[in-house]
Formats: sequence, structure tokens, C-alpha cells
Amino acid sequence: MIADLRLIELVPYLGIPLALHVIGITVAIDAVLHGRSSQAAIAWLLGLAFMPYLFLPAYLLIGFRRLDGYTDARRAGDAAIHHLGDGLLQQLEGVTWIDREHGEPEQTLTRLARLPLMRGNSCDLLLNGEATFESMFSGIANAQQTVLVQFYTVRDDGIGRRLHDALCRCADRGVRVYLLLDRVGSYGLSRKYVRSLRRAGVEVAWFTTGRGWWLHRFRVNFRNHRKIVVVDGKRAWIGGHNIGDEYVGKKRRLSPWRDTHLALAGPIALAAQLVFVEDWHWATDDVLALDWVPRLQPANQSLLLLPTGPADTNQAAQLALVQAIMAAQKRLWVSTPYFVPDEAVQAALVLAAARGVDVRLLVPASADHYVVHWAGESYLGEMAAAGVRVGEYQKGFIHQKLWMVDDHVASVGSLNWDNRAIHLNFEISVILPEVGQVEELAACFEQDWQGVSERSAAYFQKMSWLRRLRNRLCRLASPLL
Repeated sequence: MIADLRLIELVPYLGIPLALHVIGITVAIDAVLHGRSSQAAIAWLLGLAFMPYLFLPAYLLIGFRRLDGYTDARRAGDAAIHHLGDGLLQQLEGVTWIDREHGEPEQTLTRLARLPLMRGNSCDLLLNGEATFESMFSGIANAQQTVLVQFYTVRDDGIGRRLHDALCRCADRGVRVYLLLDRVGSYGLSRKYVRSLRRAGVEVAWFTTGRGWWLHRFRVNFRNHRKIVVVDGKRAWIGGHNIGDEYVGKKRRLSPWRDTHLALAGPIALAAQLVFVEDWHWATDDVLALDWVPRLQPANQSLLLLPTGPADTNQAAQLALVQAIMAAQKRLWVSTPYFVPDEAVQAALVLAAARGVDVRLLVPASADHYVVHWAGESYLGEMAAAGVRVGEYQKGFIHQKLWMVDDHVASVGSLNWDNRAIHLNFEISVILPEVGQVEELAACFEQDWQGVSERSAAYFQKMSWLRRLRNRLCRLASPLL
């Protein structure tokens, strides 16, 4: 009798752990049904079933691989403004082309993009933060009708205040100004900063991955990592820079900061404008009334805009990278701050090296995100062993995201070579399909390569067993990095 009473007294204490295990098993079923890989699904299954106290919060924040209706809602939202894309295609009918001069991978990349390869553009390389922000802020200062600004990270520091003041001045003279921020990437931005912008007449919106549930805003997955500025539908800036002092070398440990941005003009700016309008519509339900008339540039350069993200009907980012790698015959040069590839990209790189292609990976020697950097070391060792040339940049921190294939196609944008960028984030890349464009990027890459320490397979093999163990443990989280 006493034992029965004691057991009854323990029921409230046993009920909570029991409920957590039941919930954990239920959520584990979701992980099995929607996991992108069998390895990730097994890891979540074991963790949720046997340690739900730790794994349930983690799964809620970073584990969901499906978007809880987000994909369908996003596509429905895009469909609601589909007429804008159709109208833009009609406007661009005379300036879009895929001709026989452009082979693979350009034609495949065009099929993966939402808008075709188009001519009538100009494109200028911006090779550091000073050049990028000078060009960008000058363009904003000369805006006459609209300014569209979208960044993953905006900080309330020196560069952030320059952006704040530039946008306020635009709004003050009657220019319509829209600022779209990612809820996670800009989590440290002060309310005072945002309130000041809104008081000045700037429309500010936050990109989140769901509506109606507060936890969505804190989810690490499905972030908007794009960096876009569009002025009057005529000029655009796209690349690797966010808004913060570290991008002009004011973070001592990572200084000097090396990055690449593009200053664009012509019909390509309207393509960037369309991407912004889609993201803004998701965040606000509003469809912006903008100018969609293309203005051709005398430079008449061909460019393609490739937006990618988890709402794509296919894995556009992964397919684009694999196609580029497989198309390489002589050269595949890649610069990325984070190298944590999925199996398809990794296998394609190994195969390219086996074909005799000059495959180079330019990565930073320093780390701004330690777990990602350490996991990347384990992959770099395997790449070196497969014949890929691995160079660690020693002259500061290199954050640019670019690749080039042979002499005929290259890419600059926000897309890192890691699982998060390839599968989980909204990214944007500019494809440059002309020989002159590729040669200019190749010259910059070669100059950067002069500042690397080239790492052989032996270098990675000689690492201490503790360092290799650390790297392999971090690699276990690679599906989320």
C-alpha cells in the first residue's frame, strides 16, 4: 500500500519526462519522413528518441527540413506576382538570348534561373569594402524614384550609420525607400535604428520563414542570405558584402577583409528588382508598384541572374554548382569562405580533378565561424588527397564567393559552398558568360592566390589527432552548416 502511494506521488515527476519522450518519438517520425539524407534522419531519430531534452529544442530551431507550408506559401506568393515576371519577359523580348555562342554550362544555368540570359548590361568589379560602399552609397544618393535594399546582416556601426543616413536622406526628398532585413542575420540591430528609419519614411520589413508562430523568427534554417541594392530599376549591386565595419577591415582579427561585389546596370537590374519584389511580397503581402522599363547600356554585356533557395521546385543551387563543375575541361577555380559541400558537389570536384582539370579552392586561413571552419578542414584534406589544389589565404580574411569555369563562364554572388547556402538559404548569384568578364575575374583570383599558403594532403595528414578529432566532430553537423 505504501509503495503504491509512493508510486502515485511520483506520477507528476515521471509524467513530464514520459511526455517529452512521446513528443520526441513523434517529432522523430517527422525527421525520418522529411530528412534530406538518411544520415541526418538517423541522427535526429536517435537523439529525439533517447535524449529529447536536448534534441527537441535543437530540432525546433534548426532541424526542420520542410518549411511547414512555407514552400507552398512562397510559391503561391510568387504566383501572385507572376504577372510581373511575365510582363518583364515581354519587355526584355528584344534583349534576351541564348545563342550558339553560349554552350554548357550557360544554357543549363539559364534553365535553372527564372529569367533568361540578357544583353545590354554593364558590370564593374568592386574588390573591397571601400570601393563597394562608395559605389553603392553614391548610387543611393542619386536615386530619383525608388531604392530597394536587402541584406542578411546590417549592423548599427559606422557603415550601418552611413546606410541609415543615406536612406533617410533619400526618403526626405521623396524617394520611396524599402529595406528588407533577415530576422536572424540582423538580430543585433537596435530597435532605435529601425524606428529612426521608419520615422524618416523608410519602409522596413523583416524576412522570417513563417507567419503566426513566434518561434519561426528564431529558426536558423531558411534564412534570406541575399545582398541586393536596386536604384530606380536601372542600377544594382550584388555580391558578398553585408553592412558592417568588418567589411572595411575594422575588425582587427580579420583585417584586412577581402570581398567581391558587382556594380550592375541595364536589364539585369530589373531581374534583381523582381527578386526583391518577391521577397518583399513574402515578408509583407504587398506588391510594389515599380518601373519595369529596361534601359540598355552601351557596354552591351551579357549577364544572367540566378536566385536560388529552398522554395525552388528543384535544388537549383546544387544543380548549378554540379553542372559548372562537370562542364570544366581546363580550369575550375573556386573562392569561398566556407567549404562544407554536400556529397554531390564533393564527388563532382573529385571527378573534375581526376579528369585533369586544374581545380583550386581558395579559402581563408582565419575563421570567423569556428565550427564551420573546423568542419571545412576535414573536407579540404580529402580534396587535397584527390588532387585539388587548396590555398589558405594569409593576407587577412577572404569572404568572396566566386567560381569560374575554363575561359567562358564565372559567377559572383552570395552563394557559399556549404550545405546551408546550397540547400537551406535564399541566395543570389550573377552569372558572367563572356570571356572578358572571366579573364578579369581570373586575374583577380591569381593575385589572391599569390597570398595563399598551399596545403598538400600531407599537411592535413600531419595534423595532431586532437585537431583531426575536433574537425571530424564538427563535420558531424555538416548537414546544418
